Amino acid sequence: MNAGPTLIAELERRFRNHDSVIKYLSIRMDEAEKAAGRTKQRIEREAKRKAQAGIKERSAEEVMG
Repeated sequence: MNAGPTLIAELERRFRNHDSVIKYLSIRMDEAEKAAGRTKQRIEREAKRKAQAGIKERSAEEVMG
């Protein structure tokens, strides 16, 4: 590829921008997966605690009346 220094500088700038966006999206996905995992663990712990205490889970219809 034959290009002048201004074109190469512009391409490098654009690649850096794309790279930072991809890194940001990767980090955000990782955080979302971790949060979902923590929520799942919390729900499982609560269900186990309620089962041990003999507390019956109520359906949405029972709660809403």
